[in-house]
Amino acid sequence: MPRTAKKVLILTSKLLVAAVLMTWVLMGAHWNDFVRSKDGKTGYTVLSGPDDEGRFVVRRGALWWSETLEVSPDQLQAVEQAGPRADAARRFLRPGFLRSISRIHLWLLLVAMCTSLTGVLVTALRWWMLLRIQRISISLWEAVRLTFLGQFYSLVVPGTVGGDVVKAYYVTKHTDAKAGAILSVFIDRVLGLTALTLVAGVALGVALLSGLGRWSDPMLRYSATVMGCVVAAVLVVMTIILSGTLRRMLHLQKFYSRLPFAKTIKSFGQAASLYRRRWKTLAQVAGMTLAAPAIWVAALALMGQSIDLPIPWHSYFLYIPLIYILGSVPLTPGGAGWIEYLYLVFFAGLANSSEILAFAVLARLVPITWAIPGMIVAISGPKRPRIQTMQAELGI
Repeated sequence: MPRTAKKVLILTSKLLVAAVLMTWVLMGAHWNDFVRSKDGKTGYTVLSGPDDEGRFVVRRGALWWSETLEVSPDQLQAVEQAGPRADAARRFLRPGFLRSISRIHLWLLLVAMCTSLTGVLVTALRWWMLLRIQRISISLWEAVRLTFLGQFYSLVVPGTVGGDVVKAYYVTKHTDAKAGAILSVFIDRVLGLTALTLVAGVALGVALLSGLGRWSDPMLRYSATVMGCVVAAVLVVMTIILSGTLRRMLHLQKFYSRLPFAKTIKSFGQAASLYRRRWKTLAQVAGMTLAAPAIWVAALALMGQSIDLPIPWHSYFLYIPLIYILGSVPLTPGGAGWIEYLYLVFFAGLANSSEILAFAVLARLVPITWAIPGMIVAISGPKRPRIQTMQAELGI
């Protein structure tokens, strides 16, 4: 199959997966306020009510499969947070997507946006420090610009090329050490995933020690399993990258010598030796910038609080890192549909699907807002070459 046709097929497949996942997510949410049947299996969109006797006129189903009926309080499931003395509206009525969005506290959302921006800037600082270890001298401002550019291509521009490739391509224009530039982007991503895992691990420990969570909770056990797998994978990858002895023992050179980008992998080993020799500085970079994911998760938690989600703080710090660790698997362009699906899976027991969808939409729109500077960089900077040109120059 021609290379271009293969890329079109991959992109088309990802878009189809995104469409299926997004359709599934939207079908599980209610745009307007709704009530649930007593067994909790069916949601009814509220058309009017409650009347003096607490009855609601509701719609069940969608489009031409829908029907209108009247339901009484004894047919409905009460909202857990509502007390027994609450009126029918508070006891049974659940907020839909539109009401969840309409109750945004703008000042809290602005604080969340500023916090999110801080996380982006700290991430740019981390990458800049990794470049300096490789003796790649670019200004901090240029690292910030390229970080915004990468965010723009990762979140806004659909395609088979991600923001990391674009960042690596442009930073190679400032140095002859192309392998070091590419490796810095890779190490930066690994450090980011590691830091996310640590944030989730701390939140899990706090939940278990304080009694906020129980090991019998299957979601907590699943979260711990994901964290363990990520930590194991990171340790293996970093050990292989930084240890030339281990690569020789495993005879990995025989494997990657057959790959089309074997020269690039070999030069990675040479670039990795700089990180190995300056491991103390690398550890300082990791330690100094572990705050970036915590800042970013705090921003998302503030977004959730801005729409009055009934989610405890520790759950944000436990589940959001895991959502984006799993969301980094490139099933769809920019994680569209896939990340929203993960939000529904992890937060299913803490809020209704419509509230979670509103939260997921905010969590996507705010980073996209901070990707706009990247669009300005893309427009004002040199014209981006075709992906084939970038891959050829990067040797990947």
